[in-house]
Formats: sequence, C-alpha cells, structure tokens
Amino acid sequence: WKINYYGFYQYKRGDGWRPNSGFDQHTAYADVHWQASPNLRLGLEVTHMNYLAQQPGGLQDFEFEQDPRQSKRARNWFKVDWNLAAFHLDYDFSERTRLNVRNFFLLAQRDALGELGPINRPDPGRERDLISGQYRNFGSEARFMHRYDLGGRPTTFLAGVRYYQGFTRNRQGDASAGGDADFRFLNPGALERSAYEFPSRNVAFFAEHLFNFGRRWTLTPGLRLEYIRTAADGYYRQRVFSGGEVIFDRQVPDADENERQFALFGLGLGFRPTETTEFYANISQNYRAINFSDLVVVNPNLIIDSLLRDESGFNAELGVRGRTAGGALRFDANVFYLRYNDRIGLREITVPDPIVIERLTTLRTNIGDAALYGFEAFAEVELVRWIKQKPGKLDLRPFLNLSVLRGTYRSGHPSVVGKRVELVPPLTLKTGVAAGYGRLRGQFLYTYVHEQYSDATNAEFVVDATRGIIPTYRVMDASVSYSYRNYRLQVGVNNLADARYFTRRATGYPGPGIIPAEARSFYVGLRIVL
Repeated sequence: WKINYYGFYQYKRGDGWRPNSGFDQHTAYADVHWQASPNLRLGLEVTHMNYLAQQPGGLQDFEFEQDPRQSKRARNWFKVDWNLAAFHLDYDFSERTRLNVRNFFLLAQRDALGELGPINRPDPGRERDLISGQYRNFGSEARFMHRYDLGGRPTTFLAGVRYYQGFTRNRQGDASAGGDADFRFLNPGALERSAYEFPSRNVAFFAEHLFNFGRRWTLTPGLRLEYIRTAADGYYRQRVFSGGEVIFDRQVPDADENERQFALFGLGLGFRPTETTEFYANISQNYRAINFSDLVVVNPNLIIDSLLRDESGFNAELGVRGRTAGGALRFDANVFYLRYNDRIGLREITVPDPIVIERLTTLRTNIGDAALYGFEAFAEVELVRWIKQKPGKLDLRPFLNLSVLRGTYRSGHPSVVGKRVELVPPLTLKTGVAAGYGRLRGQFLYTYVHEQYSDATNAEFVVDATRGIIPTYRVMDASVSYSYRNYRLQVGVNNLADARYFTRRATGYPGPGIIPAEARSFYVGLRIVL
C-alpha cells in the first residue's frame, strides 16, 4: 500500500489598511491519497476555513478623492464558516480506458451584519440588518474516457454524468443596534424581512469525441443535456412605516418551483501546420440559470425584478497557439465573439417615495441582449535561451498578456440599447519580467486597466456611488526570493507606486459605494522544507 498525505494550518490576522477593516482567519487543509492497487487510486481532501472581518463600508466619489482611507461604517461585520470534503476515485480498466469519479460535500454558513442604507447618509445607529445563509450541498461527477484507433488514427471518447443537490436556508431580519459582531436576530421567530428554504437539483449528461483526420486536423463535437430544478418555500414581510412607527405588518407565505431541461452543443476544430503550432476554432452554447435565492434579499439600494429570467447565448473563438522549435517562445492569440441573451444587469427605475413623492433607484433585471467581441494575446520568451542555446545560470523571461474588448447592448430596454456592456474594460494589459540567477529569483508585474462603466446605463455619477465610472488604474507589484538548501526567503511589495484606485462599486455588502483598493503593502515569508 502506498499512501501520500499533505496538510497545513494557516492563521492570519490583520488590522486592515482602512479603519474598521480588521480580520481574523483560520484555514486548515488535509489531503490523503492511497494507491490501493496498480489500477485503483483513492483520495480524500478536507478543507476548513472560518473568518471574521469588519467591513469599513463604501465611499462617495468626492470622499474617495479626498481620502480613500477613511471609513463611514463602524458597525458592519462579515462571518464565514466553510467546510468542504471531496472524495476521488480513479480506476484504469486498461491503458486506454479510464474511470474518474469525484464526490464533494459542502457544509457552510455565511452571515452579513450591518447598516445597508445609502452611503451618502450617516449611519443612523438603529438596529442593524442581518442576512444569514446556511448551505448543505452535495455533488458527484463520473467521467469515462476511452482511447481507440479509428481509420489508423488515435481517437478519444469521453462521456460522463453529474448530479448536484443543494439546500440553502436564507434568513434576513433585525439584529442589535450595537457595534460588536453580534450575529443574533432580535426576533428569530418573526423575522422582519424574510425566511426561506431553497432546495435545488441538477442532473447533467455530457459527451465529447476527439476525431483525428490525418496528421494535422482534429474535430471535437460535444453535447451536454441539463435538468435544473430550483424551488423556494418560506415567507416575507410587508411593513409600512409612518413617523418611524410600523402601521401595517403582514407575513406573506411564498412558495414556487421552476424546472427546465435543455441541450447545449459545442464544436472544436484544430489544424497543426507544424509540430509546434496549432490554429483552433471553437463555438459553444452557454446558459446561466438564476436561483430563487437571487430574488429575496432586501436591499435599500436596489430593487430586484421578481420576473428575472435565465441567461443564454453562445461564444465563438478563432486563434493560434504554440511555441518555437527550441521552446524559448510560447504564445497564444485569439479573436472571439460572445453573445448574451437576457443579460442580467442594473438600470434606473422611478418608485414612489413618502417624502419626495417619487425617486430614482436601481433595478436589477434582465437588461437585454448584448454582444461582446475582442482580441486576447499571451506571450512569454526565455530571452537568454532565445539569444544563445546554453543560457547558464541566468534566466530572463519577459511576458505579456493583452486584452482588447468591446461590448454593446443590441436590444432591450431603451435606456441601455447602444450602451457599452458594464465591467468590460476596453483595454487590459499585464506585462513584466521574471528573472533568476542561481538561487535568486525575482518578478516584476505591471497592470493597466482602462476606464469602464459599472452599470448598463453607463452612468458616470450617482449620489450614492453604487453606480458610475470605474476610472483607469495602473498597478505595479514586485517580489524577490532566495533559496538555500531547505530554506526559502521571500520579500515583496504590492502596489509599488502606492496608487489610489478602485475596481468595484458595491450595491450592498461590503459597501454600499466605492470600495477602495489597498495601498502599498510589504510582505516577508520564510519557507522551511523538512
């Protein structure tokens, strides 16, 4: 019997870059693999992670420009308890036939506590909102692969089945008006927002076949048959306030179920003009199913459309990848087209307001049909090896990752037609160099992300900062390590130039509003191999 095992425990604690952003995290992992026989391998992986983090909240645009380090929320907390187990089985019937089975189980809880009101208003000090979710998910996936000869050429067939069963319990109501991490409901038997159970089930069958035509051409058709069932059972509360007092309060039972079956197809084509270069073309359908749990969270910063529909579409790509004959240069470049039907996003809607008669708020709904297209490229060169065949101790590897994108809404609500798709930067560039000499290694990375919109209406500014422009930002990171025998010392700097930027405008936790990225930070690590 041959048994391999690996495990670690990690503890992290930090005060955070901004006030009210401290955290405490524990992570443990164990992995055991057993070669039970020459043909049978068994494995078990177990992960436990829990953490408690205080959340400093978001900022308005002018506040970010004044001081991105400030915090306007001192009573917001987030807690996670995560337990994941996975069991693996691999069995070789022969050198050409193999069975792979993966089973996983998740037992987790996530609690978000705090004041969710618009960030352009001060914290009123009232009872906080608590959203508590418990998750029990189980899944299994089996893959059967067989290699054989067809017409004198090697061919591969793969088929499999996947089963997933999930159970989510989601509750939302009032918690204490204090400032500590007290994750308890004030009225657990009569929650002020909602209480739901969300059972779900997914069964899928998939198959693909790799055909080789001659020495240069490959064709890979694929099929996936899906069955999805989502359901909801619980209640929500309707409450009307006047002068801060509840004048109407009703608990509304709510139950629903949604079943759908569909097929997804894909096709891949490859052509190898040389042993080290391949041209490829792929097209496949895609689908994103919504869950009832997407609909029930009460958030004062937005309204969720109760008639949300699943997303669908397809993507196609054409590219070339490979390496030079000596292997010093590796590259991959492609153009692609991605179609979204019934894309889910944010737009504005006018709703009644008891104070100002009516007001604009954010609606999360099926915005419309969108199309994205672009160019992506990656290249890395071993520069010393490129110049001379025997590089010696020196290793120098410049690399480049470039993405040029364009996305627009082709149809849908008039407020978004013709607008750019949100969170799609027109240009993203990551470049740098990895270098080494003997035991000494180093890396420098430069990242450039062009200005982008955060919602489908392409709003440049809103008062509560939940939507608007995400400006262009540039970030540099660097690290150096030195190895000696069983020891490795590593030092590094993130955000070397101490740039002030952000990548997200949150509509709820951990905001709402602008979530500033961290400033320059340093780290030191020591690794000892026993």
